[in-house]
Amino acid sequence: MGFTTYITPEPQAPPTLLERIAALSSTQKAAILNGYAVDAKPLVLKHQIGVAQGLIAAIYTEITNIRVETKAIMREEILITEGTYDEEGNEIIAPVFNDAPTSINDLKAEVALSFTDIFTAAQVGAVIDKMIEWAEVDASGNPIGTAAVWAEEVVK
Repeated sequence: MGFTTYITPEPQAPPTLLERIAALSSTQKAAILNGYAVDAKPLVLKHQIGVAQGLIAAIYTEITNIRVETKAIMREEILITEGTYDEEGNEIIAPVFNDAPTSINDLKAEVALSFTDIFTAAQVGAVIDKMIEWAEVDASGNPIGTAAVWAEEVVK
């Protein structure tokens, strides 16, 4: 009597979000970013550009995270070192917060560090460029944002 042994191959790890984004065309990436800008629902966008709804929703979530991180950096809200306090709650050493970057390129580089496992630095830069564009609109509602206007809006 003989026995047959079956060897099951190791299951493939699902692709990371970075790998899934890399597989998209430039047109699809631009459509997702523009869809986010106009609040297009992932279900609707899915049919327009042929990208899975779950992937679009995941990218939307990460774009929101980039926006939150960028605003926190610009508002100098990132805690670098916690403060020290005595037993009565009096401050001995003040907490240290980040300094806002002095240029848009510095900001893009700093934000990109937090998203290296999801987006390339260029993709993070594209999101920040869109944020600048969204910052101000003319009388017709068309974006006319500039870096200076955006920085002032964010720091409010």
